[in-house]
Amino acid sequence: MAIRIRELYDNQIITRINQDRVVKQILICLTFVISFAILEYYIFEGYFNTFQQKPIFLNIYPYHLYFVLPTFFVVSFILGHDPRLFKCFRLGSVLRTSANMWVLLLSIMVLEDMLYFLVAGHAIRAQNWTCSHLGCSNFGFTEIPNWYFGAFLLALCVWAIDNMILTKKNLKYLDKFSIIKILF
Repeated sequence: MAIRIRELYDNQIITRINQDRVVKQILICLTFVISFAILEYYIFEGYFNTFQQKPIFLNIYPYHLYFVLPTFFVVSFILGHDPRLFKCFRLGSVLRTSANMWVLLLSIMVLEDMLYFLVAGHAIRAQNWTCSHLGCSNFGFTEIPNWYFGAFLLALCVWAIDNMILTKKNLKYLDKFSIIKILF
């Protein structure tokens, strides 16, 4: 009986720690996104216009490839990594970190893009760069880029897979396999 009470208590503490971690991730993510949107607005409006350069491929400019994407990758990795990752480099930890990172990366991309236009003080229009990839859907007061919907669905799928497949039981099994041993 005492062991069962201890297990329940430990599970409640672990659940509380995980909830606190998620709240901290959300707050840090929002702080970063707001700061980055403001920074990007002042970079575009005040110092230079990156769109005077030629795109590297499709509609991706050097600014996006060499500054925005690496910054978003680093932030999403820092916020989304599994604390066990650096202890053991186990397969389960790597998969959990990858899933969290992709959900955060997609969320950061969409939120930052939305907030950029909020900071700029105008609604998204079909002529904007963000609508040039997959077009926009008109909602009367604003246009919403179609890639927002795709990013949201992809993040939702990755999150669902993470929560269905990478359960505690499966992580224990997957953690038996070391990434170092698999790769080498």
